[in-house]
Amino acid sequence: MTLKIRNRFLIGLFVLFVLHGVFNVAFFVYEALNAKVGLPVNAIRPFYIFAKMLPVAFPAVVACAIFFMLYVCVCTLAVYLMFEKTQAIEISYFSGFLIGCCFEGTRLLICVTDFLPSSWFLLFMARIVLTGRILCPMSLLFAAILRENEQRQNFERNFLIMLIVSAFLGLVLPMNSLEFSTTCTILCGYRGILIIYIIVVVLATALTLFMHYNQSKSNSSALILASYVLMMIGYLILCNADNYFCLTVGVAMFSSGSMGYLKGLHSSYLWK
Repeated sequence: MTLKIRNRFLIGLFVLFVLHGVFNVAFFVYEALNAKVGLPVNAIRPFYIFAKMLPVAFPAVVACAIFFMLYVCVCTLAVYLMFEKTQAIEISYFSGFLIGCCFEGTRLLICVTDFLPSSWFLLFMARIVLTGRILCPMSLLFAAILRENEQRQNFERNFLIMLIVSAFLGLVLPMNSLEFSTTCTILCGYRGILIIYIIVVVLATALTLFMHYNQSKSNSSALILASYVLMMIGYLILCNADNYFCLTVGVAMFSSGSMGYLKGLHSSYLWK
């Protein structure tokens, strides 16, 4: 992918992200004014040991989904401005991460009570969220592994494989429509396998970045590694945040990690 095509791709993504966010928020507000949004009484909380200390807050879940949609718009614009004249292959893969984060905004549509738990629309929206959660860690793994110059000519093929695999898994993995999460999504039938996949991919990416740091011993590589870990912890917290404490911690870690990750990438290409 040439620099000119990549920049146009980023502009196109920015427009799509804005339209996606405006539609989701407008639809949610319309349904909220008609008192048709909320969580089911039997919604399941993800992972919380201290459930009594951190009560469920539906506004926090809504704020989390809105934050993701704002994040992808601001981050795409920042990436375009920072890397407009820089041929950084990692940024092309990072756009896949932004697409996955954008899919989190679909949770605003899932919490509309008009849709029955087994409706095709609700299940399809939940599959979009699942696809995004498969795509996000995979995108950053590809960015870490396939960053060498000889891999640039294979970017289109690798990016397409990444999208196809994520979409395929998101569509074929079973969804349990009776298990509605407090984070406004439907739980995956093979939830344990999904958790293992995310852990393995995140650790593999961190290990790859650590190896890059060992080879270069540069400050930019150290910043990329540390920021990646911080960003992914914040991302995983936000994906499971159903209270104000987790929302606050997740936003702080995810935002600072993202800024450090992009700053590290930008610094690593300054002298190339």
